[in-house]
Amino acid sequence: TLIKSEAQGNTRCVSFVDIQVTSRRMQYVVDTLKTNKSLTTLTLDKCVVTSEGFKHLCYELHGTSLKALRLRFIRLTALGAVVLAGKIQECRSLKLLDLTGNPLGSWGLESIVSALNDCDVQVLVLRRNQFTEGKAGRIFAKLFKKHKKLISLRILNLCRNNVGESLVELAGSLEGTNIYTLCVGHEAYTGDVLTRSFNALKGNHTLTVLCLPACNMDDSSLEALCEAIPFMCLEVLDLARNQLTDTGFVKLAQTLENNYTMKQVNLEINHGITDEGCDEALPLLKRHLSLMLFSIGPQSFSLSREKIQEMDDAMECLSSNRTKILVLFCSLKQPTSVASSAQIRMLPVDLYQYLSTFLCPCDCS
Repeated sequence: TLIKSEAQGNTRCVSFVDIQVTSRRMQYVVDTLKTNKSLTTLTLDKCVVTSEGFKHLCYELHGTSLKALRLRFIRLTALGAVVLAGKIQECRSLKLLDLTGNPLGSWGLESIVSALNDCDVQVLVLRRNQFTEGKAGRIFAKLFKKHKKLISLRILNLCRNNVGESLVELAGSLEGTNIYTLCVGHEAYTGDVLTRSFNALKGNHTLTVLCLPACNMDDSSLEALCEAIPFMCLEVLDLARNQLTDTGFVKLAQTLENNYTMKQVNLEINHGITDEGCDEALPLLKRHLSLMLFSIGPQSFSLSREKIQEMDDAMECLSSNRTKILVLFCSLKQPTSVASSAQIRMLPVDLYQYLSTFLCPCDCS
């Protein structure tokens, strides 16, 4: 009855949490997915799925319009992963596959990775899959080195999967691929592994989102990342829950001063960052025109509420300044109109000075 009511509505997602999915129940689900093409997302979260029920789902995937399939914590083993890998190639509409929390094993992982070469999956989430040390990193590195642009994968999440030293090999294999988002956090990497990985990412102009939360990063590792940032096109950087201090914070702010791609930075819960570091870094961040969000709180006990509020106000001010610049530049681009003196006066003095560094004198005047 629930499935029929969902199918008759305008919903696009069917989710089941913490229930037993028998073969008969799965048949109802599959039949509904096949008849109602508006249902594009199926989520089974912490469900007990029988082997026959899982086979029903896999064998009928090709007849559905699923774009997202989330099978999280359903105790999917290597054998089940092999069956799934053989069938996702037939579901050309599938774009997201989430297998979080399943003990896939090396055999299951290799099967899923091999299937990526012949399917259209763009987002793959593998978190808490209990892989052996370095296995996941090496398998994906081998895949990327061999196929590069032939793989449609865009977003890869390998958090909490014992990537270890294979992170260096994985980072080096990303150049030339379509991967623009990499999440490999929540793991205690050594400083040497992080430094070598950042050096391997130099010159990678495809990667725009790098997530490294809770990865044991300190200021020396961050310095290596700062050296790589000018040679990349990063837009989002997540370094929350690490061991960064004021020294690393200021170094990052200095690096971003002349960076025109970065839009969001997350440094939350780095308890070594204090008010003194914010005072030194904030003037540098205020000169960054593309930065939309720079978060350092509110859960950090080393920062005062006043300083966190000051950072938030600065980001809001930057957003306002970008709007003013857009208004001014749009008026300058119109052949029949000239920017008025009132529009020029809208720009803060420090922002005007910033613009004068890359505009010729006649443009500034």
